[in-house]
Amino acid sequence: YSGYTIKQNSGFGSLYDVLKQKNAIKQANPDIVLLIIGTNDMNGNRATSACEQDLRDLIDYFLTEMSSDAMLFVSTIPELGGGMFGGGNRSAQIADYNAAVKKVANEYNSNGKRVTFADIHSCLNGTADLGDGVHPNAAGYEKMGKYWADVVDEYLKSSRSRSEERRVGAECRSRW
Repeated sequence: YSGYTIKQNSGFGSLYDVLKQKNAIKQANPDIVLLIIGTNDMNGNRATSACEQDLRDLIDYFLTEMSSDAMLFVSTIPELGGGMFGGGNRSAQIADYNAAVKKVANEYNSNGKRVTFADIHSCLNGTADLGDGVHPNAAGYEKMGKYWADVVDEYLKSSRSRSEERRVGAECRSRW
């Protein structure tokens, strides 16, 4: 959803609104969701506190619509460099927003929700991996792809391990 914000309609639309209108989560019934959202909110100079609340609303929507065993990975956003939208250095704004993303994801996870923090920002080389100051270039997309592949592989391995532990535990309990 290029050009979309988290929840506030920016002219293009908000991810929250379009997903609800299309009943997209129920229709897709995903096992895993990889969510990077907030770049356009930062381009619009929205306050971090407002974006944090919008992110909570979006996560709540996902959790309500997804199956109980699906996992939502909520990620930081990359740097922004002037590029196609101008606007100069936004490193401090991005850092504040990314800290809010981590806080929100970790709060949900700590409360037993199937939400996991992911830090896509950490795998990129600042604005050097951006083609237009906003969107990744080929090297940036490759790094992001490898990052997500590792995150998902680790999650699937740990999920299989927990499933195996539950199966073995159930077998042991049934024997006694």
